Parts: sequence; structure tokens; C-alpha cells
Amino acid sequence: MPSGAVRRLTRLMRGISKTLSSCHARMSSGDQPADLLLETSSSCPPPPAITLDGDSSTTTSSFSPQPIETHNMVLPESVLGLQSRLSENLHEVWSQNKIDAGWSFGEQRDDTHKKHPCLTEFHLLTENAKSYDVILTMETLK
Repeated sequence: MPSGAVRRLTRLMRGISKTLSSCHARMSSGDQPADLLLETSSSCPPPPAITLDGDSSTTTSSFSPQPIETHNMVLPESVLGLQSRLSENLHEVWSQNKIDAGWSFGEQRDDTHKKHPCLTEFHLLTENAKSYDVILTMETLK
């Protein structure tokens, strides 16, 4: 049975994956993982209006992302051991969300017919597609 920390990390990754499933990047052989992350973030729909004390204005025009600098962070060995499994789980959750939304495997991405080349087992993905999940997992863990 997984430890409490593993269960919490798994729940966290599921939540992140569900949030990003509608924004998952197009995976083609020429895409680089960093470009895919940028493409994904730029293709996400704007957040819903935020209401503060009855004010229904949105904050999207003044939003200025300030992510934590993680390049020099070192994760403990116990967490690094989870990286592979969490990357696979992220893909599994994303895949399940896509399938639930009517998508199926296709050699080429086709939004009209809901076909996606990444709807396959993690070990069958291209290295670029795997890299996307690994980078997202590592940045989330940091």
C-alpha cells in the first residue's frame, strides 16, 4: 500500500493533469518539450472571473505569472524515485480524460475527429512526448 506522501503526490498530479488536459500540447515529431510547455500554456482558455466581495471583474488583464525558479533545486532521492511513476501516472490521467471526452488514438492529431497520437501506453510514446510529462512532473515536484 502506498505511503501517505505517495497518495498525496498522486492526488496532486491527477488534479494538475485534469486541469491541463484541455490544454495538452500537440505532439509531433519536431516539437521540443520546452516549446510544448509554452504552447500548452498559451493555448489554455482564460480563467473564469474571480469574485471578491461582490466584485465580478476578472483579473486576467493584470495577471503576471511569477513562477518559482526551480533550475537549481535538488529533490531528495526518495522523491526522485517517484518521478518515473508520477510521469506515467500523469499520462494515464490525461489519457483517461481525453478518452472520457470522446478522443481515441490516431496516427496524426485531428481535433475534428478527436484523434490523438499520444493516446497510447506511456512506454510507446516518442521521447519528445515522454519528455513533456517528465518535465511537467519534475517542475511540479520542485
